[in-house]
Amino acid sequence: VWVADNGVNLDMIYAIIGRAGNRAPRFQAAMEMLQGHWLNGFGPGVYVDITANRDFDHITDGLEYLDPAGLPVINVLLEAVSNAGVLAAVVLIVVFLYVMFLVIVRVNDNDERRVMIGAMLAFGVMLQFESSYLRAYVWLAFGIFVARALHLRAVSVVPAGKETA
Repeated sequence: VWVADNGVNLDMIYAIIGRAGNRAPRFQAAMEMLQGHWLNGFGPGVYVDITANRDFDHITDGLEYLDPAGLPVINVLLEAVSNAGVLAAVVLIVVFLYVMFLVIVRVNDNDERRVMIGAMLAFGVMLQFESSYLRAYVWLAFGIFVARALHLRAVSVVPAGKETA
């Protein structure tokens, strides 16, 4: 009643709760669902369909806005496990650590190395709050890290006869 009397938009409150407030129930639901499927997962994109009609009242105490049914898992590692099993999550971690190792070994400038490592650590933390590794900005950021670690440079194509001396 206080909320409605003071002009606060209830839809906005439910949106905030929906985006941040149901992370713990979604984590609990994912851990429960993956108990019997941790080795192979459910298959790509199947987790949301499997949980859509499942009852999670024992996790949410019947509060609808906390219900994780039909929602994706809460982070990229759990998404990898739910899609393809624990080996997929291990591969993601190993590739990420290998690229970080390449940055440490190959980037010669100490300041740039520190910035790259900090950015990669921040990226790794961000992936724990992101629920899809299929977003373009995830792969864009990772591609930038890989390109820098491998010392890849932009290639300019100059038409024949237009070269400068």
